[in-house]
Amino acid sequence: MILLDIAKSLKEEAGYENVPITDLISVLRDGFKVIKNMALKEGTDFSLQIPKVGTFKVLKKQARMGFNPQTKEKIQIPEKHVLKFRASYLMKQALEEAFAKKKGKKPETKAPEKPAKKAKKK
Repeated sequence: MILLDIAKSLKEEAGYENVPITDLISVLRDGFKVIKNMALKEGTDFSLQIPKVGTFKVLKKQARMGFNPQTKEKIQIPEKHVLKFRASYLMKQALEEAFAKKKGKKPETKAPEKPAKKAKKK
């Protein structure tokens, strides 16, 4: 999917019929640029939560020793920052339902587990 596809979906499904596609693409591009700049500025403190979709976080991976699988030579892997995405429960459930419909099966839906209550001491 590219920005054009998202802009077309906004135009058709989200009530932006009167807004030109080029303007929608510009807004999307600028929005993603702002998010990228915020992530770069905040570093590992960056967390973007999109309700009903999921959360993006920047994590720092420590330097470590690894090896070249072809030569078995040990190499130093430097530390780096990575972007992680964790889908929300609702997004996971929607994906399961969508793919179950494609396969013609009934989706297995589970209610989220509630943590057990601790017994009070007297």
